[in-house]
Amino acid sequence: MKVNLLDGGQPGALPVADEAFDAIVANEITTYLGFADGKNTGALLLVKEAARALAPGGVLFIADFGDPKADATPGSIRFADLQAAATEAGLQARVVPLTEALDMDANHQSLSTTKASFPAMEALFAAHGLKLEKRAWLRTEIEQLAEGKLDLKSVHGLQWAPLSERALGLSPKQFWAMIAQKPERVLH
Repeated sequence: MKVNLLDGGQPGALPVADEAFDAIVANEITTYLGFADGKNTGALLLVKEAARALAPGGVLFIADFGDPKADATPGSIRFADLQAAATEAGLQARVVPLTEALDMDANHQSLSTTKASFPAMEALFAAHGLKLEKRAWLRTEIEQLAEGKLDLKSVHGLQWAPLSERALGLSPKQFWAMIAQKPERVLH
């Protein structure tokens, strides 16, 4: 079941019964849930509501742009606040870099071509019957996509860098995840 957190009612409120979910995933949406008084109020409400809506043993996964310690902004989550809210709501929570949460090798080469040149790259690939459906690509993915259709050595402006570095204006170091679990019930 998917729930649109922005439809009707309070932003971030989950209109579901207690202990209804085994998992709740919020990927790059929490900055849109509300900001007031220097806090990511919508994201904090989501954590509180998720604690209520998770079944025992259930997991909350929040991934977004932000920092564990930096001040919250309308466009950046302060993950220390989310972790504190999760702990207060009875969840066991930890904050980790997104690459760690996804078990990604940050040394893989990724496309670091500029955002300004990406439309030209899309057009070149389209002329060869190839569609770039996303902006973030590993080198191996681009090579596999182009194999037999486009000689990448002839494509000027392709730039590669480790995934841990800035890619198309995004820095993976600026994306974090909070993984929180509701404890299992203890049976006596």
